[in-house]
This record gives sequence, structure tokens and C-alpha cells, in this order.
Amino acid sequence: MLDVSIIIVNYGAEELITDCVASIIGMTEGVSYEIIIVDNASPNNSFRLLEEKYRDDGRIRCLRLKENVGFGRANNAGFELSEGRNIFCLNPDTELRNNAVCVLSKYLDDTPDAGACGGNLFHKDGQMCTSYRMLFPSVAWEFSFMTNYLFEKMRYGKNRKFNTGSRIIDVATITGADLMIRRSVIEDIGFFDPHFFMYYEDTDLCYRIRKKKFQIKNIPQAQIYHYEGTSTKNLDKKAKFNFEGRELFYHKHYSRAYRLMADIVYGWAIVFRILALTHKKESNKVYWTTLLRLLRGKYFS
Repeated sequence: MLDVSIIIVNYGAEELITDCVASIIGMTEGVSYEIIIVDNASPNNSFRLLEEKYRDDGRIRCLRLKENVGFGRANNAGFELSEGRNIFCLNPDTELRNNAVCVLSKYLDDTPDAGACGGNLFHKDGQMCTSYRMLFPSVAWEFSFMTNYLFEKMRYGKNRKFNTGSRIIDVATITGADLMIRRSVIEDIGFFDPHFFMYYEDTDLCYRIRKKKFQIKNIPQAQIYHYEGTSTKNLDKKAKFNFEGRELFYHKHYSRAYRLMADIVYGWAIVFRILALTHKKESNKVYWTTLLRLLRGKYFS
């Protein structure tokens, strides 16, 4: 059995994937691996460029889907082809900074209580990028958001979403950009819930892993660049996907009364965010106003 199956979901990101794959090949040693590129029905049949490029590379397989089924279902399709003992979900807009695949895989192999792990993500300029979250979506999560994450800043300091030290730490969720899961855990609890199209599917998976009493860890020694935001630039669409993912997560895991409390806090948090942007020429205001409209429509349509 291979050590790691690396699954990359593509939607019109052929140039980014070429750089991502090159970084995997250039940086990875000490583990056996395969790369499975799953295409979500990219427009203009552009996926053929990747198929042609990697046709003769036995380490890389390309799977073309007939329609865009979303991030989770595309990863599930890749998993069906996989042979690795550990499954590594890697975004197309990433590049490895070091031998991250080996670091993460060896940690899972050496730590039976760990079900999943991920590394530290960096922006292109080397600045810290959100790599994990310390809380699951909840009323406490929404209060933290409403206060500009004051609670999390006070409790976790600089490590609330990026590990500034060298110590491996427990986290609630790993971003789906670099999430490695033990195959045996997936076989136990299932992989991504196919009802999520985009956003919160990684949060839901981590939640189910934690419910099975497995640990989720950030391994700061594994380092990866993440060029965020390249796949979804339309803020209206991004807000809609985010809202739908959040709705599904809360509906799956919490009661109606609890969801109402969370929505009230969430609504006020959005209002405060919009007010803060009133006198700023910032395009993100479209994102927040769309979320508020969707939340209002849920209760007052």
C-alpha cells in the first residue's frame, strides 16, 4: 500500500495545479505517494491540458467528472480511486514549502490517537495564513466573530489560527486546503458529506472525527503556501455558498432552539461588520450584505 494519496480538485485552475504538482514532486521524499487530480467539469474542456501533460507519469492520475459536484463530492470520487494509507486533500492553489507530505504522514503513522492533521499555511508573501480554527461553529463561535474574535485572541493569542511556535497543538478544524486523514478513520466515519457543495464540508468532517474521539493536530513543521481566493472571486456566489454550508452544518449538529440563538448572534455580527465598512471603499461589503440578505430571507421571506 502507498503511504499517501494526494487528492487535488480542479475547476479551471490548470496553471495553479501545474505549480502545485511540481512542488509536490520537488519537495516530497521519504514516502511513497500518488497524485489524483479530479476535474469538476472545468469550462472550455481545459482539463485536457492536464491529462496530456501527465499522461505518461505513473504517479499521477486524472479523473474527469461530468458535472461540477462541489469540493466534497469531488474529493470523495478521488478517494474511490486512492490506494494510500493516508489521504491528503490539497487545494490547487497551494505549493509545498518543504517536505510537508512526509511530515504529516509520519505523524499520523506514529500517533494512533490522531485522526487528521494539517500544517501551517502561508500567503505568497510569506505572511501567516489561516491554517485551522480552535472552535467549531457554535454560539461561542458567533460571539467571537461578533467581537472581532476578541475571545479567541484572549484565549489563544497569536496561535488562534496559525501556529507561531514549534509545538504540535490540538485544534478543532483543519482547513480543507491541506487536510490529511487516516484512511482507517474515513472507512469508519465516511469521507465528506456530499450534501455540502462548498464551505463547511471540512468543518463537518473534522467535527465527525472529533466525535469519534480522534485528535486533530496542527503540525507547524509542515509548511505550505496557500494562494487564497483564486477559485471563487465572485463575492455574491461566495457568500451564497458560505451561507448554505453554514446552514447545513448547524442543521446537522444542533437543535432548532440552538440554531436560532446562533443566528441571532450571527446576524448582529454581520450588521456590525457592515457598519464598520460604511465609510470604507472595500469590495468585501458586498459579501457581508449578501449574507445579511440571505439570513433575513430565512426568517422573513
